[in-house]
Amino acid sequence: MDKAPSKKAKIFCCVLVLTASAVFVLLGLREMSVYMELINKCTSEVTGTVVYEGKDNGSVRFSYGPEYKYVNGKRYRQLEVKTDGVFNFENIYCRPGAEKKGDNITIHYDPDDPENYYISDWVSDHKATGIVAFAGAGILILITILIMAKSNRYYKQKEQSQRKYIYFYTPYCKFLFSEFERGYEGETVWEYNLSGEKSCTVFFETDTLVNPPDKGYLGLVEKIFPEDRNPDLDINNLIHKIPQLRDLRPGECYKCLEKILSNKKEKDYEIRKMIADHFIFKPGLIRENVTEQELMDSIELSHIGAYRNGDIEVSIHRSNIYVDNLRMVFKEDGSKEIHYKTDEQTGSDDECCDVL
Repeated sequence: MDKAPSKKAKIFCCVLVLTASAVFVLLGLREMSVYMELINKCTSEVTGTVVYEGKDNGSVRFSYGPEYKYVNGKRYRQLEVKTDGVFNFENIYCRPGAEKKGDNITIHYDPDDPENYYISDWVSDHKATGIVAFAGAGILILITILIMAKSNRYYKQKEQSQRKYIYFYTPYCKFLFSEFERGYEGETVWEYNLSGEKSCTVFFETDTLVNPPDKGYLGLVEKIFPEDRNPDLDINNLIHKIPQLRDLRPGECYKCLEKILSNKKEKDYEIRKMIADHFIFKPGLIRENVTEQELMDSIELSHIGAYRNGDIEVSIHRSNIYVDNLRMVFKEDGSKEIHYKTDEQTGSDDECCDVL
């Protein structure tokens, strides 16, 4: 299916499943009720003996009386009962079981209503049926929930993959504009990460703090080009057609980010070197006996962001440095800071800020 199921279709399926589950629950309640009634009321006993085992070949005619309540299928057994003056059915017919011809079977009956009886431990069949019915209702609901959750996730991912974005092409990657972040996001190859992902997410803000219109910038594009279902959303082209989008044009923030992206190898080495040099003198925060080169090799750049306040922030993934949320910040005035959280600061707003 190209489109997600409609709300009406989902409601119909839910009603159908709940109805089927209700039927299972009612069946379970009925069987458990029969079980409890037989257990509580059938307190008297008589003994029956298997006198015949046979198969109905069409000549046997079973009535619908209480003597035949446990007959199902063509194979049956005849029990000869030692009556006690209350339970007066001298012969009972029932389905095959473990007992064979000549074996005795206990018959439990209700002294106030001898027609209400059960043979041996067959009362447990009602309990088992009730449990299966309840389990069936639960499993049906659970499967439906799982299917709907998986379906919702599938269509959400599909919708995201087909969602349109205002974009900006560069030699490094395709940047997509995020109205929530007020900037452009992308992912570029970062081959200098030695052990993990060979990529790094990148971001830069618009130079001015933009305020999207009520229906978003895409809504503005659709309003201006109502007949064009697939407009060119390259920001460099849009700004010539829609002056209101000029604040989205990449500017100084992108230029700051580009200084790193255009010189990846040198910047990667510089950042890893500065962090390794800094933490090598903090033995309580690094792996014991680790060398500076091992520290450098374990450092990987996971995210680079350029912001309108002039800062460039680099998020670091590390394995030999025992801190959280490790970031290096290049300030607009040329200074450099290393931010991180120690174990004692985890879960709080506090963090360390070391100025290099």
